[in-house]
Amino acid sequence: LGVTGVRVERLREITFGDALAEGCDSLSNPGSTVEGKRDFRVLWDSLNAARGFGWDANPWCWCVDFRRVQP
Repeated sequence: LGVTGVRVERLREITFGDALAEGCDSLSNPGSTVEGKRDFRVLWDSLNAARGFGWDANPWCWCVDFRRVQP
């Protein structure tokens, strides 16, 4: 993988496109920006809320963009 971008942002600033890149597209209503972000919120909280970094805490996050590189 090649790094194409790095930025820091608050968790809740995630865009629908970023949520899609994280694999959170809604099966019940494809293309819905609200549901894609909701799915990301549920996933995030399942992984991070117990450690104090849930959606409501709105922590700062490193956002790293990648592209596939051929050897």
